[in-house]
Amino acid sequence: MNIIELKELIDRYYENELDKTEELTLFTELAVNEEGREYFKVVNLIKSSIIADLSDFPEELDERILTVIGSTEQEEISKFSGSYLQVFSYAAAIVILIVSAFLYSEFTAYKSELQILDAKLKKQNQTIEMLYNSYPVITVKPSLNQ
Repeated sequence: MNIIELKELIDRYYENELDKTEELTLFTELAVNEEGREYFKVVNLIKSSIIADLSDFPEELDERILTVIGSTEQEEISKFSGSYLQVFSYAAAIVILIVSAFLYSEFTAYKSELQILDAKLKKQNQTIEMLYNSYPVITVKPSLNQ
């Protein structure tokens, strides 16, 4: 058996995926293969240190991590919806500015038209006054002829 197959068997052994006959084959090969024994020792050391490290963590650590992740997701969702609110607010402000500029230009046009009409009315009023004053004065004299 070559070293790659032996390392694969060792990995499967530590993952509890070997049946009894494969375990027997593994330990038989380890008895004759020095490089395989060294790899077995290294993997055993790694696995034992991982188990020792896992026991150092408190039991409620998983819950605290999940709680923090959940609250972080809620903050991200609120930030995301807040950004939509900002975009909507900016868009509404731009629309209001455009409508305001349009209405201002319309009111300016109406104001100039109103000034023109006011000038025409004043001229017409002056013409009427002039015509009214240009009629000859009529004097009525009573006569007693009957």
